[in-house]
Amino acid sequence: MTQQTTIDASHIGALYVSEETVTFGTAGTEQRIHPIVDTATLMLEQEEVEALRLRVVAHDPTKPVRGYKSATGGFQHYLQPDSTYLVTAATPDGDAASPLSVPMRCILGGESVAAGVTIPSGTYTPMKFDVTATQGARLPAGQICAVDQGAGSGTEDLVVCRVIERATDTIEVWPALALAPDAGGRVINGRTWYATQTNTRSMSLAMAPSQGTALERRATGGTGNLTLTFERGQMLTAGFELTFADHVGPVNLSLGAAVVADPMASPMTTRGAKMYLQPVGTTTRSCVKVDSFALNITSGMEHIETLTCGTEGRKGVMRSAGLTESFATIELVLDVDTDYDTSAWTSQTDLSMLMFVQLDVSASVRRFVVVDAPRVFIVNKPRVERGANNLAKMTMTLRCLRDNTTTGTGDLATAPLRIATI
Repeated sequence: MTQQTTIDASHIGALYVSEETVTFGTAGTEQRIHPIVDTATLMLEQEEVEALRLRVVAHDPTKPVRGYKSATGGFQHYLQPDSTYLVTAATPDGDAASPLSVPMRCILGGESVAAGVTIPSGTYTPMKFDVTATQGARLPAGQICAVDQGAGSGTEDLVVCRVIERATDTIEVWPALALAPDAGGRVINGRTWYATQTNTRSMSLAMAPSQGTALERRATGGTGNLTLTFERGQMLTAGFELTFADHVGPVNLSLGAAVVADPMASPMTTRGAKMYLQPVGTTTRSCVKVDSFALNITSGMEHIETLTCGTEGRKGVMRSAGLTESFATIELVLDVDTDYDTSAWTSQTDLSMLMFVQLDVSASVRRFVVVDAPRVFIVNKPRVERGANNLAKMTMTLRCLRDNTTTGTGDLATAPLRIATI
């Protein structure tokens, strides 16, 4: 036995993820991902089943028998956009250039991404307009995008929208633009992840320390839950808490920890955050001042156990828990507005919530991170209590419902929650 004094891989090392697209429990094409330092963990485990026998003397136990393998782990990652800006001629990044997409779609279930579109000449409204022929398919109902409003010069304001209807190459969006778009306007597409009704995607996670290749380890057959953090003045982050069916290591897996730049765009803080929270039929843009925002996702992803023909006693993963409950809830603290109590809560009014953070740069290259809860209602009577600076504050909980505000079928159109980067 030879002891090693090394730096842990969560501090100096490399992390790899893959979607298991062929066989559950077998890593797919592994992609290097760049988590927040000191957040990655991967603990390999194996059950030991006691095999107790009758003994004739005390304190003479038998050795246990090895049972199923498993692993737990996870990491935090900045919630950052792709490097490629999805204008009309763009080719969306694949997993190598957008590694964050792997755990996002494996947990949420769905991903929609395509190049952007342009707006031809015509007479349009602030909610409904045409896009160039054949390009409409890039903007299915439920897709999150950003639209140039106004003259189409590329220098006007670029605003976030949800596509609520697509009829060939005619697009309707929510909320409405301030000005109807003109010829030459752009629709910058987003990479939209969304909650699906069913989900059997599984993933792998592997860690490689910079010091000690024999200490590399990999876990497969993984699933778990996702947490998004939006704290005032801090980076936007996505946290992944994962469990796995199988593992290998510590051993040399030829993963490597070479110096590789993060291929994604720069992280963003909450500096440019805005929120709309209004009845689903209200189409104007009225920003709601919110002190804090907490999104609690219940992915419902679980391992499905088996006695035979499985991987360490598991035959796959499935969205099988909490199916009669809300996929997500949202906790808000904001200035007191009695309408939320006496009207929205009392009547259980359906509201639409769109929260986004925008990078403070020119509209021609502006980036966004978006959380879209198209249909929510307030549960529990909103509480009013003293907050910071002795100000009265209202705390309320929103429960997400399936989207019925879009005209379309399928998981993207009806998803209760969408997360997008633009």
